[in-house]
Amino acid sequence: MPPRDLWPGEGARRAPEPPRDLWPADGARRALEPPRDQWSGYETQHHAPGVPRTNPVAIASLLCGIALILDLLGLLGSILVAVPAFICGGIALWQINARRERGQGMAIAGLGLGFIGILFVILVQG
Repeated sequence: MPPRDLWPGEGARRAPEPPRDLWPADGARRALEPPRDQWSGYETQHHAPGVPRTNPVAIASLLCGIALILDLLGLLGSILVAVPAFICGGIALWQINARRERGQGMAIAGLGLGFIGILFVILVQG
């Protein structure tokens, strides 16, 4: 690297250009330069297709199912958690199949926990 005082743009003089008659012809110059479209200095990056995301409704269904298990001991408002777990689980399964997302196990777990919670509320409190 040139010394700091010779960097261009900071008061340093640039080397004079050679006379125009010493330049190679345009065709010869193009033959010496690599094609700009073909080589940019970096190799082409080949990436695998992206990993599908986890369905957020499946996560909500599983969280409602877990909250239901924790709430069943108190029996206070467990129907308010069981129904959303069941509904979110069904919606998540539909979305996962339609959009090819991940989270099918979470959706099934939330759906099952919601169903068990609804049955438990009906049998115990009903």
